[in-house]
Order: sequence, then structure tokens, then C-alpha cells
Amino acid sequence: MHSLYLFYSNPVAFSFFGFTIHWKGIITMTAVFAGILYCIHAGKKNWIGKKQIFELFFIGLPLSIVTARIYYIIFNWGYYKYNLIEIPMLWEGGIAIHGGLIGAFLFLFMYAHNMGFSFWRLADTIAPGLLLGQSLGRWANLITQEAYGEAVNLSFLYSLRLPDFIIDRLFIYGSYRHPTFLYSSLWNFIGFLLLLLLNDKYLKKGEVFLVYLLWNSLGRFWIEIYRADSLMMEDLKIAQAFTFLVTCICLITFPYRRIKGTADRHPLS
Repeated sequence: MHSLYLFYSNPVAFSFFGFTIHWKGIITMTAVFAGILYCIHAGKKNWIGKKQIFELFFIGLPLSIVTARIYYIIFNWGYYKYNLIEIPMLWEGGIAIHGGLIGAFLFLFMYAHNMGFSFWRLADTIAPGLLLGQSLGRWANLITQEAYGEAVNLSFLYSLRLPDFIIDRLFIYGSYRHPTFLYSSLWNFIGFLLLLLLNDKYLKKGEVFLVYLLWNSLGRFWIEIYRADSLMMEDLKIAQAFTFLVTCICLITFPYRRIKGTADRHPLS
């Protein structure tokens, strides 16, 4: 238990030669490499090599971090317009996953076009890996005390059978909070398992990606009900508006592609 206390009480894992390594970075990179390993495995079935997977992640990931930061700043411009010097300070926190996903899939589309790949084939390959990475990466929010929920009674957290090292870290701004990081982590991991189950038997080309978008959006819309640090526009939670729009697009696109037969083409097309 002493080692767990050190883990959650100190965001710094270790330092060497003047470099400081944070637990958030370790967890994030673990999540990234777990997603990469899955995508390499999935790529073998979709005729996508390791080189392409690494290019997608190691070029697409930095770009998605930039768009995630831009997205966050846009919806917090009331603060940043008076603190311009803080805009590049990523180490202080402040990125939005939906901004990152927008950047990631714009890059994916351009990469597929330039390389002569099918966008749907690439998207199907990486979608489950993204859910796996998101599931693991959410644990970084526990360390940084980000993505926290509304205030709850301590008895509620004990009713969830959470260990003390999680409960202690959920004490934020004078109150215990909904473990929304955990809701997100479990939802994404269940979605990862669901895509593994449905992929080969029931889903056609492009539909793994669409189910990923749908699952991710439904979960985020629900979890935002309990979030206390959401990006807001007046009284509207930005994430809920975004996920509602994505859900509607998926519910239209899924049957449309089946009716038109575009989901039935050869997987290389």
C-alpha cells in the first residue's frame, strides 16, 4: 500500500540527467503502445504493414495532440485571450479528446488518399486499438485529477467497492467526486471487447469504425452527465453536443452504406 500511496500522491515517477518523467506520461505512452500492438496484429488481416501503422501513430499522434489543444483553447478562449503565453504549455494540462479525434481522422483521410489505401480499411484497423488506448489512457486522469465528476458522498464511492488509493485521489476541490475517469475506462474497454466479438462475424467494411464512433459517442454523452469540468458554451456541454451530432451521422451512414452496397466491396478497396 505504501508504493500505491507514492504512486498516486506524487505525479513525478522519477528524474534523471535533469529530465523529469511523470506518471501521466508513462500511462499515456503505455496506452499508445498497447494500441499500436493491437493495430499491428489487426493490420495483418487487412494487408496493412507495420510501417504504415507506425506512420499513422507517430505522425498522426503529435498532430492530434495539437488539434486537441486548439480545440480546448477555442472553448476556453475567455481565459487564454488574457494568458496567451500559456497556450503552448501542454504540460500544464488542457487538451480535449474530441479535438484530438478530429485531427487524427483528418490525418487518416489524407494519409489514405496519398498512399492509395482505402480510408475505411485503415479506419477499421485502428478503431479497436483506439478504444484500447483510450481505456488505458484514462487512468492518467486519476493521477492529474482531471476529467472528474460532480460531488458525491464518500459512502457512494465505497458502495462501488473502489480501493482507497482511487477514493483518496477523487477528493478534489474539497469534495469527493464521481469516478468519471473509471466510467470512461470501463466503457471503452467493453467497447474494445465488443468490436473484437462483432468484427469478423457481423460487421462489413467500414462498420468497425462506425461502431467505434457510435460507442464512443454514446458513452461520452452519458458520462458527461456526471462530469464537473466539461467544456461549456453557455449552458451547453460541448462534448454532449459533439457526440449527439456524431451519433446522428453514424445512425444515418450505417444503413445508407448497407443499402447502397458500399460496405460490401472487397476489403482492399
